[in-house]
Amino acid sequence: MPEFTDVDARFLGRAFELAERGRGHTEPNPRVGCVLVAGGRVIGEGWHRRAGEAHAEVRALEAVRAADRAAIRGCTAYVTLEPCSHHGRTPPCADRLVAEGVRRVVVGRPDCDPRVQGRGCARLEAAGIEVVRVPQTRLEAGALAAQLRRFETTRVLGRPYVVLKWAQTSDGFVDPRTPDEAPSGSGSSPISSPAARLLSHAWRTWEDGILVGGRTAVVDVPQLDARAAAGRQPRPLVLGSALPADHPLQPTALTLDPNEDLPAALQRLAAENGLTSLLVEGGPTTHRRFLAAGVWDEIRILISPDAIGKGLPAAPIPEDARLVAGPGSIAPFERWGRDRVRTYVRATTRPASA
Repeated sequence: MPEFTDVDARFLGRAFELAERGRGHTEPNPRVGCVLVAGGRVIGEGWHRRAGEAHAEVRALEAVRAADRAAIRGCTAYVTLEPCSHHGRTPPCADRLVAEGVRRVVVGRPDCDPRVQGRGCARLEAAGIEVVRVPQTRLEAGALAAQLRRFETTRVLGRPYVVLKWAQTSDGFVDPRTPDEAPSGSGSSPISSPAARLLSHAWRTWEDGILVGGRTAVVDVPQLDARAAAGRQPRPLVLGSALPADHPLQPTALTLDPNEDLPAALQRLAAENGLTSLLVEGGPTTHRRFLAAGVWDEIRILISPDAIGKGLPAAPIPEDARLVAGPGSIAPFERWGRDRVRTYVRATTRPASA
């Protein structure tokens, strides 16, 4: 098997950084980055910017300057995801790499899409191109897997990638009020700091949809948008019966039948509405329902240093949750403002590409 070197790791890391620029814009397609290197020098870079537009490999090839065009033949292409081998809204990237005369392709992650699943790499190898795959023991493999989890979850499980998110006090409460003490329309009582709330809005731009339970929608009257952050606006969803006619979310929010089987409802959201990811913001009853149904992939918690001694308790952390480094550069227990951030993923096997 062709060797994956430390030099390969450096250039693939750059491709990973490029892929991140597509966050929130490529869905339902994956985020992908590509770097072209000839003689140890980068001659072209690209990333998939938006679904329906050119893929990362094509953008990298088209970014090569006229003076470097001859260097494409014989160069190495670093791609975070296996080049596609099928005709979709764009032609196959594997065929384009073959036609351009690329000598070597370093593939960060195999593609789990049934239309690809190794066919892209096979097409390259059949043309005499050396294909290097990242060993699963490398740290790069874990980073790439995390980057592509939304895409892979939708392709393999047929449902959106589900992130459960809440803010709680240091003693485990999400609201100082019990359900009986919170009348409809009374609004929420902030737990996290202003800085942490800004972070929450940035997280919202990462996902296709944002969901709350019916009680939370009626009691807190949330806006379910990302008004405090730059980026796309998620689709609002409510797990509950129809909203009141005068509710501000009523014209735009998708309403899910609370009696419908939750896994089936999520698969329908993916199939009919194209949702590849879902941020579930509560309340705790809704969080517990997702946990009990086993339809969750990540948990993010903002923990205030305050203790209140009573109120509405947060959902429990499941036994199969594993504490990890958080989104971006946020590490476990690192402070964000005056709050701590904890991020968990499921310790069970993730969807595999191939």
